[in-house]
Amino acid sequence: MPTCGYLGDLYGQRRMYLLGITLFTLASLASGLAPSFYWLLGSRALQGIGVSPTLPAVMTIISRAFSPAQRGRAVGFWALVNGAGHTLGPPLSGLLTQQLGWRAVFLFSLPLCLLNLLLVWWIVPRDEARAPQSFDFGGAATLTAAALGLMLALTHSARGGWSSPPSIGLWSLTLIALIVFVTIERQVASPFVDLKLFANRHYASAATVIAAQLFCLFGLLLALPVYLIQVQGWNSQTAGLLILPLPLSMALVAPLAGRLADAHWSSTSRGHRSSTPRGRGSRLTCTLGMGTVALVGLAMLGLGSGREQLVSWQQI
Repeated sequence: MPTCGYLGDLYGQRRMYLLGITLFTLASLASGLAPSFYWLLGSRALQGIGVSPTLPAVMTIISRAFSPAQRGRAVGFWALVNGAGHTLGPPLSGLLTQQLGWRAVFLFSLPLCLLNLLLVWWIVPRDEARAPQSFDFGGAATLTAAALGLMLALTHSARGGWSSPPSIGLWSLTLIALIVFVTIERQVASPFVDLKLFANRHYASAATVIAAQLFCLFGLLLALPVYLIQVQGWNSQTAGLLILPLPLSMALVAPLAGRLADAHWSSTSRGHRSSTPRGRGSRLTCTLGMGTVALVGLAMLGLGSGREQLVSWQQI
């Protein structure tokens, strides 16, 4: 994702989005027709690469198409549509898997991908011409190596022990890649990641909050289906319905949060300069959101793990 965001800045976010969805469409077809597990594994990896330009491109397109006073509402409605897709995804995928098999999940997405390509090509404005710039291959390669090493080190340490020789080797390689990355970024003229950004406490705080939010969200979305199916014994269709409240609530609340951020922005910056930070609206919505996540997480600690308790937790 960082690499695709960087390439989008160099060559155009719309262009990167279209290339990514094209790759995702072809990889979905390959996944649906996969003759073996390793073929499916490779196709899924290509799907991940194909979808990686989506978030950087969408955020950049929205920020350029809307003024700051309207940006929160625009992002909120995008989150509504995105959340609606996530809401329909689990139960629909469970139904397709239960009735038609797992291949149907990938093949069903093909017409949606083609429609996506057509609408983006037709509606989204073309990228503006840009002056050619150099690409920081060293920074991109070392950051990717550090991220991959971190994931492998965490996975192997959890299975083989944190003090095992392979785990120590993976952690050492990850640290070396990170040190080389920082060294390169401090020396090149056009760095892959401008480390000076993290000296800005607002940027660093926002990055930390986003990392925590994504950890909570994707950690739950990854663990919950496995827990429901393999531990609790629910079928795929029922597990999808039990996951439904999470993306549904996200879809419903996102536009309201965007309006709240925009309303506070307008009240503090309209018509005159104000000493109040312009980001206070976003800061307020993030604080309320993460506070709610923390409270619900504490409430979940007091619940059991049986089916009755799980249904009660979903109702909460």
